[in-house]
Amino acid sequence: MKQAIYRFLFSLMLVVGLGACVGLKPRPDKMRTYVLGPLELLEPEQDLAMPIYIERPDLPAYSTGNRFVIRDKNGRTSSLDDARWAEMLPDTVSRALGEWVADQSGRRLGGYYPWPKMSNTLVSVRVQFQQFVATADGRILVSAQWQVSAEGVEAKSGGYLSENIVWQPDDPESIVSGYNQALRELAALVADAFQ
Repeated sequence: MKQAIYRFLFSLMLVVGLGACVGLKPRPDKMRTYVLGPLELLEPEQDLAMPIYIERPDLPAYSTGNRFVIRDKNGRTSSLDDARWAEMLPDTVSRALGEWVADQSGRRLGGYYPWPKMSNTLVSVRVQFQQFVATADGRILVSAQWQVSAEGVEAKSGGYLSENIVWQPDDPESIVSGYNQALRELAALVADAFQ
């Protein structure tokens, strides 16, 4: 008898619970997704030099997902509620950086992370980011060390620090523009290593 009452009460709660869900109106999805990189690229010259490959970028742990991370003056991180990267951040950074380095160096892009490096005859570009974040006070902070190396060729390296790149609070498009500016500037330094 007790089991029958429990079953009846459980069934009643289930019907009432499901009935309540039917009356809910769907909310529109306000999430916007973004990618980094150029919209237009020049056709690279057919350079006979070795093509380039962009290794997996080393990003700070707080910047490896798909959220737009904002850091405040106390070091706390938060994220924008209505904006996400369409790709995981290491993927979009390596692709965008590869496109700009190829464009600015005149070399062919032979590949980039997450796709495997198919040949040892590619020039590897490795970048380690110490900072890759938007701050709550409207700055874009990007600092990185980079290295260009190839089998049988002397490695070249350098550093990059963003200066005076800003974004507008709660405007994810200005964050994308700021990161694009920083990656373009970094790519120019890397491309100079091929000269």
